[in-house]
Amino acid sequence: PETRDSISSPAKSRSCAWSSEESSRVSCSNPAATTVLSAPVLARETWHRLLPDSALGNDGLLYALYSLSAMHLAKVDAQNCQVMDAYQMYFDMALREHSKDINQLSKGNADAVCSTSGFFRILAFAILQERPLTPYTSPSQWLQMTNGAAEVFREAWKWVENDDTSVTWIILRTPPMLT
Repeated sequence: PETRDSISSPAKSRSCAWSSEESSRVSCSNPAATTVLSAPVLARETWHRLLPDSALGNDGLLYALYSLSAMHLAKVDAQNCQVMDAYQMYFDMALREHSKDINQLSKGNADAVCSTSGFFRILAFAILQERPLTPYTSPSQWLQMTNGAAEVFREAWKWVENDDTSVTWIILRTPPMLT
């Protein structure tokens, strides 16, 4: 059975929607039960369980998560060259797999394409932080990357915008956790 702190059913058997009486709560249900989760609990479940589960079914998303994790580790420990190498390796692998997904965009992979595109934008912002400011050069590659990822996101979003079982849909409709 579901509780406020754990959800054991897979993402596709769950639907989530805002509760009309409380804007800080989200109603999630599966065929067996309905429960109202607070936004922080839903956010934790989404980022800790739903998104990783989704990534296990899509190599582009999985490699993007690995790349983002390695980038985070590189920010924490700038002396560790291995994590920067891992970031670059997984970023390249994510781009390759994401390109394949884009070429075969469908209802079946649109959610992962949206999530992967979002992670590429996060990575682009992280990379921008490391850009030398003198001498100044326009961040044109960064702009191209973020614009390209946004275009792909918008195209894939058309497939999942009304699907309340979509991980991307849940992420976009869950208030941010400010802890």
